[in-house]
Amino acid sequence: MAKKKRKFNNFLLAFVLAFLSLFTATVGFMPSITHAEELGSNVLTDLQKDETFNVAEYPVIENDYSLQVIQIAESTEGELLVYVYQPSGKLRATTIRFSTGINDKLHPKDYSLTYLNSSNTLFKYKVQGFKVSSQEVRYYEVIAIHRKYIEGVDEPPTGEGQVINEVAFEVGNRWSATTLEGTTYYTQQGIKTVEIKNKWVGRYRYRTPLNWTGKACDAHFVAFSTEFEIERLREAEVTFYSRTYKKTIDKHVTGDIVNPGLSGSSESWSYGNWVKHVVPLERDKEENVVVGQIFTKKFTWNQIETIGEFEEGKSLSKDILNELNKDKWVLNFYATDFAEWADSVMGTPIYEYETGTEVDEVSILRLKYYANKQVFNVGVVDNKQTGSIDPVNPYKSPIIAFLESFKLSIPLIAIAIALIVLFIVYFKQIMKGIGVVIKWIFTLPWQLLK
Repeated sequence: MAKKKRKFNNFLLAFVLAFLSLFTATVGFMPSITHAEELGSNVLTDLQKDETFNVAEYPVIENDYSLQVIQIAESTEGELLVYVYQPSGKLRATTIRFSTGINDKLHPKDYSLTYLNSSNTLFKYKVQGFKVSSQEVRYYEVIAIHRKYIEGVDEPPTGEGQVINEVAFEVGNRWSATTLEGTTYYTQQGIKTVEIKNKWVGRYRYRTPLNWTGKACDAHFVAFSTEFEIERLREAEVTFYSRTYKKTIDKHVTGDIVNPGLSGSSESWSYGNWVKHVVPLERDKEENVVVGQIFTKKFTWNQIETIGEFEEGKSLSKDILNELNKDKWVLNFYATDFAEWADSVMGTPIYEYETGTEVDEVSILRLKYYANKQVFNVGVVDNKQTGSIDPVNPYKSPIIAFLESFKLSIPLIAIAIALIVLFIVYFKQIMKGIGVVIKWIFTLPWQLLK
């Protein structure tokens, strides 16, 4: 029985290698045998097990802060290892984007990387939170690898309030791992990816016209273009982090009670825990929210829109429109509650409150689209970017606006109160005087005629 199983495995191995050899002639990649590596082994020792590896091909290049994934390997402990060429010999990779499903099952995710060791420009990392599956054939469709943004080195974002958290570098390779009789055979093949251009992250605040309660809905979106024309965008996946916040402004009587920058006022923030999201989006799927309490209004939008569809019916400034009109598509990926209110109207001190949600490190993972009469479902090379906490259509709750209309009016209010008090105290005398004035107005013409 053991001999029959061994013969079958040998036959299967020969078939796989023959198939891969045939596939090599058509798509241009070569199968290789890579030994399972240990977590603690040296990066150079691991790579030199490949007889074709030449360390001279990976020199130090000053001021080149790019990242290039040159190999992956499954460790003896069931971890996934990543080998990266970093020409500067500095910095650390932060995350890697890959999918274990391919074609219609493609769903890339971002995994954190743990630095293990390095030799000059060659770095070895472990993928955090990932275990190698027990399937005979395993796919690793690697889209991109990221590192922290470097000011003065990387291209800065456009638009006020935009922050790039991590920069993406394309990998665009699919590694296939096949294990037969304890030996792992790897193949490597180039894949198609999409690179994001002119990215802009923001939020649009939906509210009722008479929003006296101060409650609204923040619809978070990312606008973008690609390096080629997408005729129809059907699906997308977006990843990001979110956390709730509460802002409190304590406006004391010293100084201007509505200007927190003056003496006597203070501003404090409290936050919830960060939550990671991966959100699938569809072109024909609608989102809707009802805003308000007594006077309510329903707002509806599609998860995927063109720039024209997104801008229709919205009140946006010229500067915002100039930024958005550089792009072609908008992904409406998240909706959160927003509220602002004041603790009192006339009392002192006056407290103002604001609650909402911060959204950070927004990145597009996957796009499914039509182009050149074909359907593509591909991974996306995209930075992780954070937009402004302020909406693209800023506004103030009518209650807050009412309070702010009294910026310089405390003395006037005091004078008005004093006049009211005087009016009450001297009511009889004032009314008598008013009567005299009225009588004089009506008798004056007759006296002039006489």
